[in-house]
Amino acid sequence: MSLLTYFLRRTGRAVVVVFGLVVVTFVLTRAVTDPVNLILGVGSTAEQRAALRAQLGLDQPIPEQFVDYVVGVVQGDLGVSLWQNVPALPLIVERMPASLALAGAATALALVIGLTLGLLGGLKPGSRIDRLSIALSALAVAIPDFWLGIVVIIIFAVELGWLPTAGYGGIEHLILPAATLSLRPAGRLAQVARDAVTDEMTKQYIVAARARGLTTPQYVVRHIFKNIAVPVTTIAGFDFLLLFAGYGASLEVVFGWPGIGRLAVDAVIREDVVLMTALVVVTGLIVSVGNILLDMLHATIDRRIVD
Repeated sequence: MSLLTYFLRRTGRAVVVVFGLVVVTFVLTRAVTDPVNLILGVGSTAEQRAALRAQLGLDQPIPEQFVDYVVGVVQGDLGVSLWQNVPALPLIVERMPASLALAGAATALALVIGLTLGLLGGLKPGSRIDRLSIALSALAVAIPDFWLGIVVIIIFAVELGWLPTAGYGGIEHLILPAATLSLRPAGRLAQVARDAVTDEMTKQYIVAARARGLTTPQYVVRHIFKNIAVPVTTIAGFDFLLLFAGYGASLEVVFGWPGIGRLAVDAVIREDVVLMTALVVVTGLIVSVGNILLDMLHATIDRRIVD
């Protein structure tokens, strides 16, 4: 199978997934709640409700509403936020740079920490450093993000005064939230890297590399890194997509970080169904496109995936 055919297949599956997401969001927003009730409240008159229903197109048959909704999504019209009374899509796009910066920094830190722990443990399985690596990775995965965020704020911002408690601005505002958000992905990466390195160390090419006089850093760089690239990039890439799409919402609230996750929390608190629906569609699209790019990267690294 060629790379182009593989890409087209993956793109076709992503289109189906996104369309299914659009269908689900449409059904849920019609079945679970009524936007008219949220906008006008219980004290509105029947005439006011009828007028707003006609303005929003909710008086049309369901099939016509669905067609209008899909056309709007394709054109980038995801409705008007009930909370801020402005188009929902620009609100989300405005938050993307902050989410991208936080996700990128956290993923980079996670790669450094996770690969270091995984390599140290995988190169000497059963050793003390391996047991320490396993313990630290398990601890990193288990600690609640929001609790750890509060702890690091108390220690490094309040008690020591080294960094700001919250806010969005220079790199000093990024350090604490990125470091806190990186720990769970780092723990997962350490576990995956450790298992992959341990498996590679049992293979014959490592024995041959040692017989040729290659040092540990040499065969790690020349051979092991290449062979563990697919599982490591899979975990790191998917964690980046989740963080970019707002997975770290609790930490964005704790640190006052104006990302997509915090916008989602605000939308839920204010019962802004339109904005919540737009966020689901946009984040679903982000994850789908990101998965396609990850698949293409994997196919480039290891052509056996395509064949």
